[in-house]
Parts: sequence; C-alpha cells; structure tokens
Amino acid sequence: MLRKKGLLVLLVVICVAFSAYTQELQQKGRYWVGKIEKTFKVQSGGSLEMDDIQGDIYIRVWDKGEVHILETKRMDIFSENEAKRAMEESESGYMKRGNNIIISGPAFDRSWINSYFEITLPKSFSCDIETQGGDLKIIGVQGRVDAGTGGGDVELEDIGGVTYVKTGGGDIDIERTTSSVTAKTGGGDVAVVDVEGSVKVATGGGDVIVENSTDFVEVTTGGGDVEIKSTRGSVEITTGGGDIDIRDASGDVAATTGGGDIDISKVDGDFKATTGGGDIDVSNVAGKLEVTTGGGEVELAGIKGAVNVLTGGGDVTVEMTLQDFSVDHRVSIKTGGGDIDLSIPAKMPATIKAEIKISRKSWEDYEIISDFPLKITTEDEGSRYRIIRAEGDVNGGGDLIDLATGGGNIYIQKLR
Repeated sequence: MLRKKGLLVLLVVICVAFSAYTQELQQKGRYWVGKIEKTFKVQSGGSLEMDDIQGDIYIRVWDKGEVHILETKRMDIFSENEAKRAMEESESGYMKRGNNIIISGPAFDRSWINSYFEITLPKSFSCDIETQGGDLKIIGVQGRVDAGTGGGDVELEDIGGVTYVKTGGGDIDIERTTSSVTAKTGGGDVAVVDVEGSVKVATGGGDVIVENSTDFVEVTTGGGDVEIKSTRGSVEITTGGGDIDIRDASGDVAATTGGGDIDISKVDGDFKATTGGGDIDVSNVAGKLEVTTGGGEVELAGIKGAVNVLTGGGDVTVEMTLQDFSVDHRVSIKTGGGDIDLSIPAKMPATIKAEIKISRKSWEDYEIISDFPLKITTEDEGSRYRIIRAEGDVNGGGDLIDLATGGGNIYIQKLR
C-alpha cells in the first residue's frame, strides 16, 4: 500500500511539473509558441554568452544580482509533441558556468524555430552574442560588448565598455558610449553619437553619421554618404562615391570619394580631400590644405595655411585669411580649364607666378588680372598654344604662389 501511495505521489509530482511546463505552449495559426523563464543568481563582473541564436534579443540592466531571461519561442512544426521536445532541448541549453550565463545549443540554431529574448542583467556584465539573423538591442551595459547578427539591425545605448558590433546587412545605431566603438555592416546605415573614444565604421554601401567623438574617427563605405560632426581627433573617410560632409574637426582630416561632393567647415588641423569628379567646398581650415578633383569646382574660404589644389577642369576660388605670415603659406592651384580666383591678405609677402595656356583652336580670349603689380607677358609656344604669364614679388617676396589653367581667367585680389 505504501509503495502504491509513493508511486501515486511521484506520478502526481511528474504530472504537475509537466503540466506547469506545457501550459506555456499555445498554437497560433501554423506556429506553436512557448515561453521559457529563467533566473540565475550572479556576482558583478560576469558575462552573458549567446551563440547561434535565431531571433531577436533585447537586453537591459538593473541593480539586482540576478540575470533574468524570458524567451518566447515560435516554432514552425506540426505537433504539440514536437513543440515539447524543442522546448526541452532549449531548457537544456541554459547554463551557468562560474559567473557566466550561457545560452547555446542545437535548439537555438534551427531555421524553423525563432526566438525573442528579453534579458535583464547587472550593469557590470559584459555581452558576447552571436545571432544568425535577428535584431539586437542592448541598453545600459557597462562591460564589454561583442555582438554580431547575420543580418538584423543593431541598437546600443549607454554602453560603458569597449564595443564591437557587426551585422550582415542591417542598420547600426550606437548612442552614448564611454569607450571605443567598432561597427561593421554589409550594407546598412550606421549612426554613432556621443562616444568617449575612437570610432571605426565600415559598411558595404550605407550612409554613415558620426557625431561627438573624443578620439580618431575612421569611416569606410562602398558608396554611401558620410556626415561627421564635432570630433576631437583625426578623421579619415573613404567612400566609393557618396558625398562627404564634415563640421568642426579638431584634428587632421583626410576625405576620399569616388565621385561625390565634399563639404567641409572648420578643421583645426591639416586637410586633404580627393574626389573623382565632384565639387569641393571648404571653409575655415587652420592647417595645410590639399584637394584634388577629377573635374569639379573647388571653393576654399577662411584658409590659414598652405594650399595645393588640382582639378581636371573646374573653376577654383580660394580665400586666404591667415595673419601670421611666418607659417607656411605656399599656394599651388592648377586646373585643366577653369577660372582661378585667388584672394590673399594685402600685406602677405609672396612670390607670384601665374600662367594661362590657351589652345590656338579656342575662341575664348583669357587674361590675368591682379591687384598687385606683376609683369605680364604673352608668347607663342609653337603653332598650337599661346601662353600668358605673370610674375612678381609682393611685399618684398616670400612663399611661392603658383597658378596655372589650361583655359580660363586668373584673378589675384587683395582680401577685402
């Protein structure tokens, strides 16, 4: 009788446990949906590790010494028994190893199962996450974040540790971090704002925005536009063909685009820009400036250092505003066919050489016009070209100003 009673109690316990487990299963259309809820006691400084997850993940923080996980699992399978087995396998994939929480196993990487994780953990935790394709959102984690998804979007806020994120093609949005950021996507847009550290961004073709960075910024995109605002370190940008817009950079800046426009305002260091054919518009550069375009127009204003401009055929306008003439203020401007309009301070010492090389086939008649006294000559170079030259020292002579165009006017003016 005792054996029967004990067996009855055991059966009741098993049934109760099984019932409590299966009541989370619901059939919704063609899918079976189940929930798994886990809580682990942890110390500070641990990590959450997730591997080969199929689905979305949302992580936030609290002040408790616990990791709480709620997984909602959607299964594209035929029967309740199959759903139960998948849930059992998932439960076996939750582990605690030391102070680390691990979620992994065969039940998480099957294409016919998709999960949504809501996870709350201590602020001091780190995250090491790899998903096959879901979205990822992490808020408030103060440890290191190393996260990747096969193609979903990534959103991070208020991160305290070194951050490395990648996605096969989704967008990346990172806001407020206190350490360095590396972000890579196969083709999505990337926005990184308020970073106390360096920023490295690479995308196969999306647009990039970086704002308020305290260290160097490096951006590479296969063809999207790039916008940079308020950086305290050096900036290096490469895009296959998009536009580049930079505002308020404290360090040196290098910008290259396969054919887009480049628009720059306020660079405290040196500036170098190259475009395959777009326009270049620059204002307020404190250091040396070097720009090259395959054929676009160049407009430079508020320049306080040496200038080197090369364009395949556009007009060039340069305004130099430096007041310390002891710094390097050499100027070299060459265009294949546009006008050159140069304004310099009236008292700047310089040696000027200007040249217009005009084809005999040209119907246009060009000239060199200068506010400074220069010797102007005209000579023939064989039967193909006529050359107009102007030379002279101003304010006793100094750094060389070398201007040349293949078919435009040259204007040399006193800064007004």
